[in-house]
Amino acid sequence: MVPSRWMQCYDKLMKGERNWLLLEEVQNSASSVGINESSEVSLMLNFFHELGVILHISSTEALAKMVILNPQWLVDKISLVIRDSELHSFDNNVIAKVGLADDVRNLNEHGLLSRDLMEYLWHDGEESPITTTGFLVDLMKQTILMSDWNFGDDAQYLVSSLLPVGRKPKLINGNQCVFDFSGKGLPFGVFQRLVCTLVSYLGKMKETQAPTLEQSSFILNFSQPPSTLVLEQNDELIILTVSQKGRASLFYSVIASMLRKIDVETMSGRLEWEIRFKNGRKMISLTQAQKVKLSPWFDAEEGTVTNTHKKTSLDLDGFASLLE
Repeated sequence: MVPSRWMQCYDKLMKGERNWLLLEEVQNSASSVGINESSEVSLMLNFFHELGVILHISSTEALAKMVILNPQWLVDKISLVIRDSELHSFDNNVIAKVGLADDVRNLNEHGLLSRDLMEYLWHDGEESPITTTGFLVDLMKQTILMSDWNFGDDAQYLVSSLLPVGRKPKLINGNQCVFDFSGKGLPFGVFQRLVCTLVSYLGKMKETQAPTLEQSSFILNFSQPPSTLVLEQNDELIILTVSQKGRASLFYSVIASMLRKIDVETMSGRLEWEIRFKNGRKMISLTQAQKVKLSPWFDAEEGTVTNTHKKTSLDLDGFASLLE
């Protein structure tokens, strides 16, 4: 049975017709109806969150500070950024007047969102633009819809679902691994989230050059030693190709872990895939590759962990070392 004071608090919160409230405001309203313990406030918010009548996410400090009373407001805010520019274009005259024409062009053509454009789109008049923007940035990062783009002087964010649709990347000779989702299908957004996750970690490394990105491909070139990594979505397949043997096992480890992380955190564990490796002119299964210690993926001397595909934690220290 739902405590009557919880319903009293809910009615009190909804009377104001606000889209969101700070957690402190909710706590004050709760206190006025006899809910004085923060632990009970958390239980109440979680209950209403599970019902879907409000949204309260506590995975980061910025998210926990806000309680969304109108979930449609959140959908509308995100759709101001993630939108089909042909069907839902900006008013060019208005955008030009506020000096954001180049920012809009960069978003439409390269999937890069500037801080200035973000604050313009998400400003709600009387509502605090700082609080609103901070919350929405954290939310889109947590759901891997967006990542920091640290490959320039200006603060920008990559919205990978807005990347342009281009030609397939030029084939390179190298070591190839395939993540096959054909059993249950590869939903739109999984590859894009994988790209966001990669970009997020790459941006933390010193002197890393920006990858070349399109809707279904990710290309990263290394200078020392010269080598190339290509990650491509081809229908229900995600194909990893690494030109240099010395980097193959580590990148397999990182990509496999990132996919598992995306599955657990954003897809509720519903994804299923098989992993195959190129061996001469044929492809062999993960089990076969592990059994024969297929080079360069599972060389014994490399010390590759053979159950990496089941892990959600990432070997970031190893990932960083190859980029130095």
